[in-house]
Amino acid sequence: MRHPPYRWADTLNFLSARAVPGVERVERGAYLRTVWLLDKAGNPHYGWIRVTCRTQKGLLDVTLSDTLIPVSSQVLARVRRFSTSTATRM
Repeated sequence: MRHPPYRWADTLNFLSARAVPGVERVERGAYLRTVWLLDKAGNPHYGWIRVTCRTQKGLLDVTLSDTLIPVSSQVLARVRRFSTSTATRM
């Protein structure tokens, strides 16, 4: 996902100030969050994501737990929507 120049430090400050304990946190330049999504059949999938930024290139790297692979397209769509909205707000 590309949004140069991406203001990652500002985004992390925004997320950190609003983080829900036990659900999400910011640490060492990364945003970490637990995730719960339903697949198309209605089956729940639980896991975590980790989002980091290659600041020089404006690229976001998303790592997700194996348990979220069946809903990875949903996870990436949500990260993309969020990153687009924060990039335009900051």
